[in-house]
Amino acid sequence: DLRMSRGLGDVYKRQGKKRVRRDDGKIFDSIAAASMSAYGYAGSGIKRAITTGRKAKGHHWYWADEISEDSQR
Repeated sequence: DLRMSRGLGDVYKRQGKKRVRRDDGKIFDSIAAASMSAYGYAGSGIKRAITTGRKAKGHHWYWADEISEDSQR
């Protein structure tokens, strides 16, 4: 989805939401949805857990559309 930035005339590509999967198989539509489920508010712990491979709220988290060796455990 390409959109024009008002006033600057720059064209940028809008980032799409990425789905998130918890280690128990539950899939969330976005990091915000996963954060709301885990913490009750939109925090950054889920994204940090995805990028570092550590746990957040007792679970490992992965991008739902990416399958890696770690996510198969």
